[in-house]
Amino acid sequence: MRSYIPMAELKKVLDGQKNCETVFPYIKLENHQQLRASIESSFYNVPELDSKLYSVPTINLLEISLDKKKNEQKKPVSTFCFFMRVDDSEYTARLLDMLNEAIRTKRTVKLGKRSSQGMNIFEFQNVIEENISYSHTDYFLNMGMLLPDKIDFASSTLKLFTSERRPFEIPGGWDKDFTGYYISFIAEGSIIVPSEDRQQNIGKSIRSPFNPQRDIIFGDAFLYPLHLEKGRCDNGKDDI
Repeated sequence: MRSYIPMAELKKVLDGQKNCETVFPYIKLENHQQLRASIESSFYNVPELDSKLYSVPTINLLEISLDKKKNEQKKPVSTFCFFMRVDDSEYTARLLDMLNEAIRTKRTVKLGKRSSQGMNIFEFQNVIEENISYSHTDYFLNMGMLLPDKIDFASSTLKLFTSERRPFEIPGGWDKDFTGYYISFIAEGSIIVPSEDRQQNIGKSIRSPFNPQRDIIFGDAFLYPLHLEKGRCDNGKDDI
């Protein structure tokens, strides 16, 4: 399954010059489980308690390419690009200053869970400013977890991602009577058609059910404009 393909190849697919099955190189996601042991006697300070085994889900990204003999070659991916749409406010200037300082000092940052286990640790390499026009286009490629606000559901091609929401911290720890909350996002790779002003209100963030005064669930994902003819992707008919 092709999770990501180069932008140049994506344009060929959108223009009808290729189909996804013939695109190389591409990025493939592989799901794995790492086995771990919980030392109960140390955690609860009770001698002779048995250790418990559990697994931690991980995701590996592989670049799949073809050699001269048309054999598939796999290479692990360790460099990533993140898109952010920002304004020219003071907060944006402060964010850019922080990123540039992290680049200058080669500081490692933690972007995700289980960093104490060596996962989700990154180092910023560069910041590139790109002016992207959101006018004169009817389609957008969703690049993250999107909570829709004003989109045309009938014309969009959507894939959902549902997850359980958990609070940042629970006083007293987890218990069997804990009330869980579930939320569905529009997943990355979906084709979004806005219903109104495409400059704003396509996505939104909402208040967290656990601490609505302090926390939000971010859902205003980055949308990359796709310059296609009107009706090209309607009702999922196009092979993208």
